[in-house]
Amino acid sequence: MWATRFIPAATAGLLLVSGCATVTTGTGQTIKVVTEKDVNGARCELIDQKGGTWLVESTPGEVKVNKGDGPMTVACSREGYLDSSSLVDESVTGATYGNILLGGAIGVAVDAASGAAQHYPDVITVWMEPEQWESLEERIAWLKEKRATRQGDE
Repeated sequence: MWATRFIPAATAGLLLVSGCATVTTGTGQTIKVVTEKDVNGARCELIDQKGGTWLVESTPGEVKVNKGDGPMTVACSREGYLDSSSLVDESVTGATYGNILLGGAIGVAVDAASGAAQHYPDVITVWMEPEQWESLEERIAWLKEKRATRQGDE
């Protein structure tokens, strides 16, 4: 008797948690794009591995992208600066790990197929190098700061 009540309830519970990240985080994500060092007004194009393209007309700016389509290239340009780009990888969301424990293979498959299992960084920073420098010392200081910032991100 208990089995006829327990099995349907357990099955319903598993179906509710299947695709947990799809429900809790969704398949899209808003990303803020900023350009350093004190460079505002750059135009940035974001292109994912599957060819999805988004545009930030002027940095700093935000754009909503699809998740789950692999690494994304962020290419920025602005007058007076060299064109610059950055490759951004996705990471696995925390909800996906919970789904592995609670929802099993079905939930993970739903999250992976929808893109909800992945997440880009919330803020992407692209460093813009001036076309001309006042001095060699100024350029060296800029490069050192860029290197130190990137090492802090790793």
